[in-house]
Amino acid sequence: MEPVKVHIPKIAEPEIKYVFSILLKEILGCKIDFLTGESSHFIISQGEKSIEIKNVFFQDQSIKNLYSKDNIPDKTSTNKIAVNGVSLIYETLYGEPNIELSKTNTVIHFDIIASAFFMLTRWEEAISDQLDQLGRYNAKDALSVRNGFYCRPIINEYAHILLNIFKYMEFNIAEKEYSYEAVVTFDIDQIRKWFSFKQLLISIKDNLIEGKLNYCFKDIASYFRAKNKVDADPYCNFNYIVDSLKKRGIENATFYFKAITSESKYDRNKYSLSSKEIQDAFQLIKTSNYKIGIHPGFLTYDNPNLIAKEVSALAAHASQKINSVRQHYLKFKIPDTWRHQSLNQLTEDSTMIYPHEVGFRNGICQPFQVYDFEKRELMNMREFPLIFMESPYFSKRQKLIYDVAKVTDQVKKYGGVNTILWHNSNLEYPRDRQLYNEALKIIATS
Repeated sequence: MEPVKVHIPKIAEPEIKYVFSILLKEILGCKIDFLTGESSHFIISQGEKSIEIKNVFFQDQSIKNLYSKDNIPDKTSTNKIAVNGVSLIYETLYGEPNIELSKTNTVIHFDIIASAFFMLTRWEEAISDQLDQLGRYNAKDALSVRNGFYCRPIINEYAHILLNIFKYMEFNIAEKEYSYEAVVTFDIDQIRKWFSFKQLLISIKDNLIEGKLNYCFKDIASYFRAKNKVDADPYCNFNYIVDSLKKRGIENATFYFKAITSESKYDRNKYSLSSKEIQDAFQLIKTSNYKIGIHPGFLTYDNPNLIAKEVSALAAHASQKINSVRQHYLKFKIPDTWRHQSLNQLTEDSTMIYPHEVGFRNGICQPFQVYDFEKRELMNMREFPLIFMESPYFSKRQKLIYDVAKVTDQVKKYGGVNTILWHNSNLEYPRDRQLYNEALKIIATS
């Protein structure tokens, strides 16, 4: 098939090429040739046909000047257009919410490139000093959350609009086949619930307060089963997890282990990587063709040396190279944490979700290469966006199922990767396992 030519201005060439590469090459599978010209806007052409995309954002020769609070839109708009009878939705962040369709010269008046760059790099977060109680970027301040499009993969929507315009204008391109994939991940913060008799008393008290008398008796029985046998503890449930994945035909899963106990009160891992139960878990995971990743501690997000120690410890005890990472408590500093991970030969991160609910923090439902907007270069790091995490939902269990179904429909529509997180410590009681299995049933490909 014939490549499409992408004409770009001389300003911000690396940034613009990065976005077009993701939209056209990675998502749509197009072959592209870049040409630098005098036009201040972006033009996609093939033969005599062209699509002009208005450049609203990348107009300043001093690129760093662009990343300021003044350049974050106050409001966005959700718009629709029909192309060849297909109804398409899009979000306007920069520019005017208008598309002038033509068989020969189409004009898109909103700045797709700036919008996609904004979401992919998360430069909005890097310049913010608004943090939550754990020192993380405060999700309620995110443009996508404030304007209600956090629950949509708007970058995939942009690519879908371009694809349908290509078809309408009869561009000679080969349409990429979409292939939905479900990936289930587990953060292994603890493998023991019953550290002491005091822990049993606390659990009984909590269950009595909640009126769950039957759970009190279950906890007592569980405590005595696990007292002298760690793998009988309800949190040491690797066999159950692997069996549940195989039952649903889920071929891709990653188990993120902690490696070193830190001084932070938020790092509660008290397991040893050399213990029999962890070594047995490593063997089970590897023979099941699942992955082992690092779940570095609360203090590692801005400390590459601490990450190095954890990666080295896990690699040694798991007897394999570790390349996948998810930060504990989703503690992340953009772009620094990506840099620290990459410095330690980690090549796949899966931390990007806001902790309050399901959604698309980067506005995309498939893995993508990370761009360092400060250094103006690609990183040797791919982000696997985390789309769902179960822990915010245990007080709203029906909403959990609704949101899993809603987000799965979105990811399937665009042939993306549906990465979800479930903590092994949240698979203790039958009602929790039932909820987990309902979620697996929804996301599974079969």
